[in-house]
Amino acid sequence: MEDLEFCKLKAIRLISCEHFGVSPLEFISQRREKRLVQCKFASFYLARKLTTHSLPAIGKEFGSHHTTVLYGTRRASELINKDDGFKQSVNEIFDQLNFQKDDPNRFSLST
Repeated sequence: MEDLEFCKLKAIRLISCEHFGVSPLEFISQRREKRLVQCKFASFYLARKLTTHSLPAIGKEFGSHHTTVLYGTRRASELINKDDGFKQSVNEIFDQLNFQKDDPNRFSLST
């Protein structure tokens, strides 16, 4: 049986891909189109906030290096604070994952 945390990672990736109109193959590609980058950044951010996985584990599941996950998480946090469209996208993905809307950790990045 698969670990529940890995199921959460898969759900985050699939719902993020659906939201941004990205295929699973595009998600693991090296292309740098805005919608792909935003999809990955949102996925990295939510994976860090909603699971207990390490950066390397998230990177492995998402087909990225752990330093890319760290950068993407930090960049997503910045975008959430200054780009209302990106913040709304992360909110919508979060809501589709059926997590509490009033989660106090929703848009804070722990350092």
